[in-house]
Amino acid sequence: MRQDDGGESEEIPRGIMDEIRRREQISEDMRINGRSRVADKMKVAAESKAEISGEMALMFTNALCTPDNDSLCILCGVELAEGIPEDYIPISDPEKMKSLVLVDKFPAPYQCCRKLTTIDRDLSMKIFFGKCGHVYCGRCVNNIVRNSKQGQRNNKNKRRKINYDKVSIASLDFDDPDICAPSKCVAGDCNRAFRGNYYFRELYR
Repeated sequence: MRQDDGGESEEIPRGIMDEIRRREQISEDMRINGRSRVADKMKVAAESKAEISGEMALMFTNALCTPDNDSLCILCGVELAEGIPEDYIPISDPEKMKSLVLVDKFPAPYQCCRKLTTIDRDLSMKIFFGKCGHVYCGRCVNNIVRNSKQGQRNNKNKRRKINYDKVSIASLDFDDPDICAPSKCVAGDCNRAFRGNYYFRELYR
């Protein structure tokens, strides 16, 4: 509604108001559709980048948390995602200890550790992988990271190298940082140094 020069009001015809509203609605719809098309293109591009080849897919797994999981921490031998059993009791049989270290190739078997706490059990259920790709339980990663920082503060960069073939396995202290917190990856011939604050990344279930 508007006023003419004589002060009398004139009402805008309904048809004109409807046309104005129609055009405003068309403009708004075009704006929304345009944003939607851009979002769709971005989504397609992101999905395309996320796709991996069948050959590459064989390098990954989601089976770590399945009932038939038999993946183990390469340092202590604990079953990944399951962690240290609540009824765990340290073993003392020298032959079993020797078998775990020399036959099963676990440098710091959890079955030989005598200072495990409830927190250690909780951490052992977490899963981490290093930049080298090898997988460790959370307890071992915690030991590695904690003792690495302590070594830096104490300027102790060199670790005592243990020749398992020349020592009595039963006499070893598997809670010793030189054993349970190595400075290099223990997988096969990897031997990659654990360097940097973000060497390990957690795998979430």
